[in-house]
Amino acid sequence: MAAKWAEALLAVQKLDLRMRDIRARLALLPEERNKLIARGRAAQARREESRKELKETELGIKKAESEIARLNEVIAKLRQQSASIRKNDEYQAMLVEIAGNQGRISELESSVIEALDRVEELRRKVSTVTAEVEATLKGVKEEIGELETFATELKAEYLQLQQEAAAAGKEIESSILSRYQLLLKKGQGAPVVPIENDICGNCHLRITPQTLNSARKGVVTACDNCMHLIYLEDL
Repeated sequence: MAAKWAEALLAVQKLDLRMRDIRARLALLPEERNKLIARGRAAQARREESRKELKETELGIKKAESEIARLNEVIAKLRQQSASIRKNDEYQAMLVEIAGNQGRISELESSVIEALDRVEELRRKVSTVTAEVEATLKGVKEEIGELETFATELKAEYLQLQQEAAAAGKEIESSILSRYQLLLKKGQGAPVVPIENDICGNCHLRITPQTLNSARKGVVTACDNCMHLIYLEDL
């Protein structure tokens, strides 16, 4: 059994180290939440990109159809004007223009057919992506909810630990408690560690005979190297 001062500090230390862990865990939660939000936004962006691609393809079809209609009107007007053309070279130029417009119409009609096939493909893609995105967003929402619940539970536990640590600290001599708290604030491992095979449980260096003798007497003892409080488990 360890010295009374060590037993009392170990009880407080157990609470303090758990609180340290909770603080560290809580500090990570905002980043985890931001990653979840980013995942949701990425999914939404993917959905919007698929919709945009579909919309642009449909718009391209409308523009092509509008251009086909315009060219057909031009051809119709040229044919109406053909009766009044007297010169052969002007008539031939008109035929060339009509043929050019017809060729352009043929190209546009081919592109429209290809685009219509593409539209069907894109509509299926949008449907698939939308379903995937909705599932992702649902999962993100659930995970954020779990994080928030977890944070609430951790904060409640932390408050309980604070109360227990404060009560336990009242049973410890103020000078010893202050020394312990200074070590705790440094955040370098546990302030109070056992001596194992004459080795410090914190820095793992050998304890000097004089210091080891003090520990055997059960007095408050610190490692000569790391200054952490050390004790023997069996006196």
